[in-house]
Amino acid sequence: MDLLDTAVAQAVASVGDEPLSEAIELANTARRRVGFLGRSVVVALAGGTGSGKSSLLNAVAGETVAEVAAIRPTTSEPLAWMPQVPEPGIVRLLDDMGVDKRVGHLNDLPVVLIDMPDTDSVVGAHRAIFERLLPRVDVVWWVVDPEKYSDRLLHRDFLGPLADYQGQFRFVFNQIDRLSSGELREVLQDFETRLKEIGISAPIIIPVAASPPNGLPVGIDRLVDGLVELGDAKRAVTAKTIVDIRRAGTAIAAVTGVTGEGIGFEAQWETASSEVVAGLVDMVVAADVAEKAEAEGAAVALRTGVGPIGLVITRLRDTRLARALGLSLRDGLANEAAREWASRPGRDTALGTMESLVSQVALGAGGPYARAIRSQFDTERLTDAVDKTVDLALHRASHAKLAGRPWWAAVAAIKWLLTIAVIWGSVWWYATPPVRGSVPWSVVLVVGGLVVGLALSRLLDASGRSLGRARVVEFRQQMVTDLDLQLERVLGQPLRAAVRERAELGATLAQISVEAERAQQSA
Repeated sequence: MDLLDTAVAQAVASVGDEPLSEAIELANTARRRVGFLGRSVVVALAGGTGSGKSSLLNAVAGETVAEVAAIRPTTSEPLAWMPQVPEPGIVRLLDDMGVDKRVGHLNDLPVVLIDMPDTDSVVGAHRAIFERLLPRVDVVWWVVDPEKYSDRLLHRDFLGPLADYQGQFRFVFNQIDRLSSGELREVLQDFETRLKEIGISAPIIIPVAASPPNGLPVGIDRLVDGLVELGDAKRAVTAKTIVDIRRAGTAIAAVTGVTGEGIGFEAQWETASSEVVAGLVDMVVAADVAEKAEAEGAAVALRTGVGPIGLVITRLRDTRLARALGLSLRDGLANEAAREWASRPGRDTALGTMESLVSQVALGAGGPYARAIRSQFDTERLTDAVDKTVDLALHRASHAKLAGRPWWAAVAAIKWLLTIAVIWGSVWWYATPPVRGSVPWSVVLVVGGLVVGLALSRLLDASGRSLGRARVVEFRQQMVTDLDLQLERVLGQPLRAAVRERAELGATLAQISVEAERAQQSA
């Protein structure tokens, strides 16, 4: 029943009350079932001091159970007479009720008699005990005697307030051996009238003599026969309750479209997300971006290893005009990748992959879950998720800057020396032109400085482009990691939460089926 309540709550959250009216009514009907939900017939014996509860217990048991009363220091301590090997539910019931004193029996009828505290001792706490007990026992035997059947305390504090449970009440009028037949008729009629006055409309009164001084107990067979009939009725009611619970679970499954089969979300998500991430990386880090990354690496190398001439060129490329003409690479790889990425081929493919995933998941979910998934993850939501995924990944990547090689700074120093050598050689050449037949050292100095400087620039360019290519590989790997992380956060987790609701309901329904089968076998 608890599982059924859980399943109803889970289903209502997705489809509302109206489609589940049948399941809700079946669940409520099962909940209204009172009594112990096991095979045993559980009887509570209630009555005042001296009414003969112990004698009645001995008479029904066919043995002297009441002798164990010696271990009960007061009449406020309950005692249970129960099967020697009880079903687990009985043990839990007695534990919950705080019944620690228990005596086992081997009676053919699986019956549990609970001798409750006397109603006329420590009364304040006892009605609360009875109110907690009544929904969980099958029947209550109210034991009275010729003196106390009209006890005002019993009628005012117990029977009247608990009249709603009168269907579970049996009134055992004990010690009838003390009355003549005429007195007994008058007393029983008076007792019935008093019960009707407090709201018990059709009281069942069973006259007995549990322990007559001269002879065998009288009327006990009727009580035992009543237990047998109650046991048969319990089995029928229990079987019907199990059927109702099964029907309710089936109704919930039919309305929600939830079966015991999973939809394999994780495998579908892994495949789809991998395709989307790979496609987005290829789109963001396109061929032109990789080429510009190489150029950026070369530019960084030249700026780092710059001489006087390169310094002038670098300054010119950082001007507003150079940036407007696209000659500046100061924005970096991430910003270059981010520029107009959405207009590049591949975005629609990624969106199509995600839409296909949503359709497959919705198809597997079925019923209202399919409609909810399609509604929650429409094209607009998926587009926003993909765009946000890329933007967040690019934002994270933009913090990574291209670091140069350590030896580039040494090249810059050499270029400055070469520039000085070229200037010095030029002045020397102009002031003292070379003489025919001699080594033109001034010319050698100028030409050699220019050639070495050009060679160093080419070396820097090659090193920078190599670094740029390495940066592209690193950037792609970082984008794969970040895109995977962001796609999981903005789309995977919400989609998984929607699927989880269905999975939880499916698990509950499956458990209901298992427990119902187990209960049916036990019954």
